[in-house]
Formats: sequence, structure tokens, C-alpha cells
Amino acid sequence: MRACLFAIAAAFATPLALADESAQHRISAKPIERSAPRYPVHELRRNQQGWVVLNYVVTDDGRVVEPVVAQSSGSRAFEDAAMYTVKTWRFEPARLNGEPVQPCKTKVRIALAMKGAEAKVCWPFYAKYRKMENTLDESDVDDATAALHTASASEGLSLAEMSWLWAFQARLAGIEGDRAPQLAALRRATAGSSQ
Repeated sequence: MRACLFAIAAAFATPLALADESAQHRISAKPIERSAPRYPVHELRRNQQGWVVLNYVVTDDGRVVEPVVAQSSGSRAFEDAAMYTVKTWRFEPARLNGEPVQPCKTKVRIALAMKGAEAKVCWPFYAKYRKMENTLDESDVDDATAALHTASASEGLSLAEMSWLWAFQARLAGIEGDRAPQLAALRRATAGSSQ
């Protein structure tokens, strides 16, 4: 098990624009205090990694309220850890013409990964992935789908490996003509990749 862990919050939370700011001077909420989430013990034991995209509101006194999971790698434990942590964050509130304003809608991506492993694809995974691609190239969609489910259930996948699997899932959905699942898988693949 890797001893070194880390969690990354996006460099800056991205506030959404206020409705009419054309003639007004607006300053976005700025982080004062942001801690990383605690790595869920169960996910650590399984050597799992993941990410969560949260939307939340920064009040006029700098507190975070109404956090909502917008997207995630699928782990409820990571979602809970991110939600708990973001509620402890403090901000200098957004200002409009020098006065604090509420609400300031904000979005952040938090990655929970083993240090140095988030962007790596290991050789055994790559070999399995190539077999999945070959199966699909031979037009055996059912076997490729079964291989995808088996690979997705593997423990210890890096963020990069999960992104490859979602991209493969998007490819399968495209072959089957399922546009909505294809788009959803592509969104997960790109959200899970290093940014």
C-alpha cells in the first residue's frame, strides 16, 4: 500500500457570474481557509482513487452552504469526504461595488489519489485495455462490454486508468448508438483526467 496520500482541490474555485455586472464592479469570493478531505479508510485499504466536482454557495459572511455533488468518479465515500470538508472552508465573500453579496455560486474539483499515481497507467492495466480494444475491433461488443465491467470492478485503479475505462465505455455506447450514455461517459472521462 502506498504510504503517501494527498487530496487536491482545484487551484481556485470558479465563481459563476452574477446576472448583470456590466456597470458594476464585482470581486469573486476568495479562499481564506481550505483543507484537503480525509482519505476514506475503506478506499485507502482498497487502494482506490477518485474525484468529486462540487457546486456550493458562499454566503455573504464567507461560509459554504448548500454543497451538491455535480459529478464524481462514483465513490460515495469520496463524495461524503468532499462534502464534509467543503463545509469547513472559509472565504472572503464575493463583493459587488464593495459590499458583500450572497449568494456566490462556486464550483470545485477535488481529486483523491495516491501521491504520484493519479496520472499513471500501469502495465498490467494497459495489457488488459489492449485486449479489450482488440475484442472490440473484432466486433465482439458483448465480450468487450463484459471485459469493461470486469476491469471497472478492479481495485486500485488510478484516475488515469478510470478515465481510459470511461472513454472505452463511451466508445461502446457510440457503437450501440446510445448518445446520452456516450456523452455521460465522455464527461466522466474528461472530468477524471488530470487538469
